[in-house]
Amino acid sequence: MANHLRHRVRLLDQVRHILRLKHYSYLTEQCYVAWIERYLRFCKGAGDWRHPSTLGATEVESYLTYLAADRHVSASTQNQALNAVVFLYRGRPAAGGWATSPPCGRSAVAARPLSCPEPRSRNC
Repeated sequence: MANHLRHRVRLLDQVRHILRLKHYSYLTEQCYVAWIERYLRFCKGAGDWRHPSTLGATEVESYLTYLAADRHVSASTQNQALNAVVFLYRGRPAAGGWATSPPCGRSAVAARPLSCPEPRSRNC
């Protein structure tokens, strides 16, 4: 088939394919694709779509800070979003050639709730 006749596979479809090749759970696949889509929409802003290869640590940092500060997500939710973004950069095959490691920086971390142990009664 000629090169110009091949259709370009969308980025999120590529992510789904890699997740399936690596035998990730279907729910994990859905979750990661949703978080990656939210990340790309956040980085898009009012302008045009930007490919992840053009995004760096500052975008990842600002996205995680946005989740913690503006959206008030829990720490576990923020970690789930971070894992999805890390997968976007690490999970891709090297043939793609646009990212070998995730651009992670420092960001605001959502507060983890303090849990105090409760005494148990003898009746439990």
